[in-house]
Amino acid sequence: MIEYMQRLGVAFEMPLFRQRRDVFRCASQIKNHQMYVVDMLRGTRKNNLTEFYSETAKLKNVTVFTNVIPNKTILKQGNWEVWKITPAKLLVKCEL
Repeated sequence: MIEYMQRLGVAFEMPLFRQRRDVFRCASQIKNHQMYVVDMLRGTRKNNLTEFYSETAKLKNVTVFTNVIPNKTILKQGNWEVWKITPAKLLVKCEL
């Protein structure tokens, strides 16, 4: 799906950065895309995840796709809706 969105010119895959705030600096300079794809490494430390979600919360209308539901302690309450795709391919809202 991401490759398709890139071909349409809607999505931009962000390069890997050591600091998560650099991702947002880059996104703010490349404003002509509706979607930015950030590849999160599986071994990302909790403090880096906290920084990522904190910076992401400052943006509006952001959708984050992840393989694992984030720990609710790193998400600021009221800023997030968490949804899960079931094996039957249905969207189910998760409580934080």
